[in-house]
Amino acid sequence: MESEIPDDVVNAARLNFGIGITAYLHHPEVCGFSLTGRVYFDRKDRFQNGRLIRTSDVLEFVEIADHFVAVTLTGSTYVLIAPGCEMLKPPG
Repeated sequence: MESEIPDDVVNAARLNFGIGITAYLHHPEVCGFSLTGRVYFDRKDRFQNGRLIRTSDVLEFVEIADHFVAVTLTGSTYVLIAPGCEMLKPPG
């Protein structure tokens, strides 16, 4: 059974990021060189909404549409959704 999708994830999914987004990672945490978090809207159909995952190692973080996007060594792109996290808010 799929979990309910958080509003902040739904709102981010409505944005145009100008690049192919693999999935949205809710409440991401750094784990070594990777991220862990609940995944939503996985375009590769590997994971159900709300599943806890660990990404491949992150190559870089880029700011797009007032969000941070993690790009992994395998080429996946995750929009990071972390409400209330000051570290993941673009400067401004």
